[in-house]
Parts: sequence; structure tokens; C-alpha cells
Amino acid sequence: MARGANHFGLNTSKPAVGVVIAAGGLDFTSPPVSVVPGSLLAGQNFVAVQSGGYRRIEGYERFDGSAAPSEAKYFSVILNSPFSTQPTSVTIGSKTFTVLGGDDEELYLLGESAGVSVGGSVSFGSETRTVLGISGVGATDPKRHAEIKYNAAEKVRKNITAPPGVGAILAVLPSPDGSVLAFRANNDGKVEAYKSSSSGWVPVTRAIHLPFKNGTSEIKVGDTITGASSGATAKVDDILLVTGAFDPSTPATGVLIISGVNGTFSSGEDIKVGTTVKAKTTDTQAQVQIPPNLNPDGVVYNFKGSSGTDNLFFVDGVSKYIYRFDGNKIVALTITIEGDSGLSCIFAEKSRLYIASKASLFISAPGEPFKFDAVDGAAEIGLGADITNIVSARGSSSSGAIIITTDKSIHVLYGNDETDWRLQIISTDIGALPRTAANVNGDIMFASSSGIYTVEAVMQYGNFSVNSVSSTIKPLYKSLIPLLMRAVVRADRSEYRLYCSDGSVLVGTQVSRVSDTGAILKSLAFSFVSYKDYDTEAFIYNGVCRAVSGTSERFFVAGADYVYELDKGTSFDGRKIFAYLITAFFHSNAILVRKRYKSLFIAAISEGYSEAFVQYDVSPSAYDGGISRDLIVKLFPQGTWYDTSNWGTFVWSAGATPEVRLDTPGTGKAMSLAVKSISAISDPFTIQSFTLRYTAGRLER
Repeated sequence: MARGANHFGLNTSKPAVGVVIAAGGLDFTSPPVSVVPGSLLAGQNFVAVQSGGYRRIEGYERFDGSAAPSEAKYFSVILNSPFSTQPTSVTIGSKTFTVLGGDDEELYLLGESAGVSVGGSVSFGSETRTVLGISGVGATDPKRHAEIKYNAAEKVRKNITAPPGVGAILAVLPSPDGSVLAFRANNDGKVEAYKSSSSGWVPVTRAIHLPFKNGTSEIKVGDTITGASSGATAKVDDILLVTGAFDPSTPATGVLIISGVNGTFSSGEDIKVGTTVKAKTTDTQAQVQIPPNLNPDGVVYNFKGSSGTDNLFFVDGVSKYIYRFDGNKIVALTITIEGDSGLSCIFAEKSRLYIASKASLFISAPGEPFKFDAVDGAAEIGLGADITNIVSARGSSSSGAIIITTDKSIHVLYGNDETDWRLQIISTDIGALPRTAANVNGDIMFASSSGIYTVEAVMQYGNFSVNSVSSTIKPLYKSLIPLLMRAVVRADRSEYRLYCSDGSVLVGTQVSRVSDTGAILKSLAFSFVSYKDYDTEAFIYNGVCRAVSGTSERFFVAGADYVYELDKGTSFDGRKIFAYLITAFFHSNAILVRKRYKSLFIAAISEGYSEAFVQYDVSPSAYDGGISRDLIVKLFPQGTWYDTSNWGTFVWSAGATPEVRLDTPGTGKAMSLAVKSISAISDPFTIQSFTLRYTAGRLER
């Protein structure tokens, strides 16, 4: 052996450099010798990035559609001299501005500087000062700017309202215009719906229905109808057809959506327009009711093809009603199916609605979301087990396949109508949990009682195969199964998110790499998010939805007191975000060689002002990892390795990609790094890579 070299060919006389890309996600199960460099032993609120790195998440904030707290603006004025005491508000001309802070002669004011001019007067109590300068770019010091932005957000946050009512918000759904629909009970127990707007939550009309049959002559929107025996009158706002058409040979049945009602229609009476009998009522009029135990599933879809005619279709998970919301009014129509079970899943594609109830899949007539009669081209398909998910697979809207999961099996439905529909089994070995399937860039992912799986297209008969992707997080996943609520995709980040009822989220980021043969290999890098309050560890929500407007994606949850927007701001609605990661041990491909560590460089990029604490550990044994996972779960208890006084503090500014240097004296076979952030003002930042400097020593005896 050459002088100065060990059995691994490492030169022991010169410093060595090891570069580790921050990637791979959480890994609780792989043996230390096979753990991917850059993966994590533990982590919270750092999410794997598709292009590499771990990103500290954004926060969440209360929402009602008005100006968002995190988007609050401020400006500063320079005065000729400071006020004798720090003012809470000042008057400039006819406007009063809230003071967010101040430094000597400079005051930071909430809002925009329109109407404020140099030379103008600023009043506080009996004191008056003169404006010498105005700046709308914010404080020059990045941390000071972050603090003032936080103060501005806190002021605006107090103006955000909750949907009216009592108790927790029951659910949220996406409105067809990109806003949010929220449900909450009022004082008498009835559930009302509210839509977010620039002025806050506005009530949504629950339509009045009049069911009819024997529609032999056309009733038109705008007609005034009269009950032949009751004398009741109303205006027709819309017509929902269930079967047939307004023709003597195919009499229509359905529901009239009416308003301006005078009197009460009788069941079984003729409906007249003028003197002409058009149809016959089958019940009296009634307003749409929403059950208090609703567990809705919804889809935004356009059955008319023209712009601006999107509608939200949803089921409540309890009843047999299909609801439609056009942005102004909720209408509903029940479908006739056997049994007492309600409708659990809803999906739209190829100009049809797909509805699930127990083991049956109901497919509407083409272009008719409320028609489910086979005469009109509708269909019912039995799956043999309770349906849990309906989701689109690869392909176009006219020729693509639909994946249907049950609690015991996975299926694919090919075809466009009754002439070519073909249901094929993909797997009978595994089923999917309710509402956990989603399409992530063409690949279907779903959660089961044993793990997370993908349904991938393959070059074989059947075109799809099922593969497990969650073996590295098995202990964590097992603990979350009872809490799973719904899967939601963040498409622009290639994230599959499993939201849980305790305020936690399991995130799988879809990553790709090129194999030695040139093939594209896909996998999921898993991360754990906890929205629990750092101080009280409590954040419970009843539902989550994704609202899309153009290319913009926004995410909302129904909280105990407010609707909250996720992926927003630098705090958990004003409270600190606690985030940390602990990397797997880096052994530089020489797991049995002792190393004398010199220094560590961390490449990171910030999206504003960011601050973090960094610490390292040199392990005497790269095989056992050197960290007690029980301690990790307890989130940094006091001790030598975790002692806050031993941590290095680093600050990043927007756009910078610094190589933060940390001296790392110590000898061992491997090194692990910990990064933590506890802040309500820190913007998201991404840890990209780690570079180690060391000299290689002797082979471990």
C-alpha cells in the first residue's frame, strides 16, 4: 500500500472534501450503510424539493377573501424630529395611519403612501411634525423589514372574519370562480353556506325546489308558474331534468328551481304557465337542506363548454343528493338508488358525472349531470366492494382511463360509453383508503392500510401496475393511518399530500433520476409537516380543499374558528413555526475509516429574510447512527448534542446562495447535521447541499 493511503484508497496526508446533496427525504428503516446520502433521520416542516434540497415551509393564516395578512403593505416617513413618545397612530392630511414601529425620526406606517407628500404635516395628539422623506421599499435592514411585515400582518389579521354561525367550520369546497365555499351551522342548527369575497364571507342562497313529473309541454326559465289547485305562484330560475324531455312521447321529470314564491304548492297538482298545463307536482316546494354531519366531496367542471360556465358539483357523503353551485346558488337533486347509503365520491370527465355509493358506480348521461337513467345513456357498474376513490389516469379527456379503487381492489375503466366501456382489474391484493387517491403528473398515488402505492403505466397487457413507495417511512405512516382525511396534490411542486385530522400532513415529493441504462426512474421523497401550534400544539381542522384559478393553486382548511389558507405567510396565523431536520450520517463512502473533521459548508437560498440554527454530531459508529430516535421524537430535549447554546446561528437574505461555514472539530467515522428554525418572521429557505472538509485517518480496528 502506498504511503499516506488507507485500505479505501483515501489519502491520509491531505484534506479531503465530500459533497452531499440535500435530497432523499425521511428514511426510518434503511440500514445506515445503505441510506442515501442527504436523506433524513428525522424532520418536521422541511419539505423535499423536486429539484433537490429541503425547504422550510410557509405558514398559514386566517382567510375570508379580503386582503391577506401576509400581503399587507407598509411605507415609512422621515420626520424632522421624533415624537416625544412612540405613537400608535398618526394623522396625515385626512387619513389616519397605524404605526407599525419606528426608529428615531423614521416611522413605519400600515398601508400605501398615496396622498402623503414631502413637507406635509404629521400629527399625534397635540404634537405635529413635518415629513422630510417617504420610502415605499421598506426597512433597509432585512430583519427589521421582516419584523415590520409581521407587525403589519398582525394588524390586518384582526380584521379577518369567520363565516357566521356557531361551532367549528364544518367543511370547505372550491367555488367555480376560484374562491372558497365554507359550511357552518347557525343558531338553530341549520347548515348555511358562505362564499369568500373581497368584503369577507357572504351568504349563499339555498335554492327552493319544486319536483315535477309528466312534463309534456316545455317550461322555460323565466316563466311564471301557477299551482292549478293551490293558486301558488313562482318564477322559474332553472330546470333540472332527471328523465325524458318536455314532450308527450317522453314526458320530463325533474325539479324546478323557483323564486318569488307566493303560497304553497300542493303535491300532485297541475303546474300551469298561463292557462296551459305543463306538468304535475310530486311534492310541495322545499328549500335545499345541508346535513350537519356532511363530509363532502366535490369537483369543478364545465358541462356547457363555454367560458365562465364552470360549476361545482358535490355530494355530502351522507345523503343521496347531488348538489350544484354556480357561484351564486346551491341547487340539489336526489338520485334514486337502492339502500340507505349516501353518495361518497364524485368525479367528472368526458362530459359525465361519476358518482359512488357503496359498491356501485353511477355514470350520468352525456352532458346531463342529473340524468342517471339508462334510457338517456347513463349506466351503473358494480365493483363488488365499497368504492373509495375515482380519479383520472393518463390520456386525454376523451380517451383516457379512469382509476376506480375499492377498499379491497384497484380497477381501471376504459372507454367512452356503453358501447365500449371495459372494467379491468389491476389488483385484488390491495385496496385504497377513502379519498386518498390523486393524480400526480400522470401517476396515480393512493394510501392503503399497509402503505402508499402508485399505479403506474407499464408496457404489458392491462397497462398499469401497483407498486409500494413508502417502505422508508413505515413507522411514521402506521401512526398516521387512523388520522388520514384526504389526499390533495400541489401540482406545481409535484407534491402528493395526505392531510390528517390532527393538523399534520405527510408529503411525498415526486422526484426523478436517470438510471445507468438511461431510463427515467421515479420515486417519492417523504416529508412530515405539522401545523400544530409551537406553544400549545393544537390545530384541528375538519376538511381541506384545493382551489384553482387559471394556473394558480391555493389550499384551504376548515378550522375550529376560522377558514385558513395554507402555504401562506411566515407564521402559523401569527405564531412561530417550529421546523427542524436531522440528516443521516455522511460517511463519504468509507464507513470504516476514521476521519478528522475540519469544517462544514452549507449551501442555502432564502426567499426573503431567513434565520436558522445549525449543529453537527460526529458519530463513533456510523452503523448505529449515533442518535436515539426516541430523543428525536421528543424534539430536541436539553442535552449535549441538542443544547441550544452549542448551535451556530445563521442568517440568509433574499436571493443569496451563501456557503455558510461551520467549524466542526471532531473525530469519527461519520457526521450528521441538524438544522432548526423557530420563528414567526423567517421566510422560507432551502437547504441545498453540504460540503465537508476532513482528513482521512486509520481503518477502524
